[in-house]
Amino acid sequence: VQTTYPSGSRGCFEFECEDDNVFVVLDNRKVACEPGSFINLANLGTGYAGTFGPCPDAGVCSQQLSCPLGCSGSNGQCSEGQCFCYLGFYGDFCEFELSPTQ
Repeated sequence: VQTTYPSGSRGCFEFECEDDNVFVVLDNRKVACEPGSFINLANLGTGYAGTFGPCPDAGVCSQQLSCPLGCSGSNGQCSEGQCFCYLGFYGDFCEFELSPTQ
């Protein structure tokens, strides 16, 4: 599976779900993302060239987007309704940040 991202991107993109439809947010636009398909970025008029994809299947909705508060943004990874916090964060929703003690 080959995945391509716009140049200069960090490789992480926001996804949204409505019913069983998956959308990706590209340049502040919500774009329909058919499972397995690629989005031609030049067609969006954003100034990017190349493709985005492959688009995830609807499982991304239940597996990664099912957590309350979305694991506090980018503080953790959601999997089937449970947050797994990244290093330095804790709490049911990864809402707390560890502070180094001095």
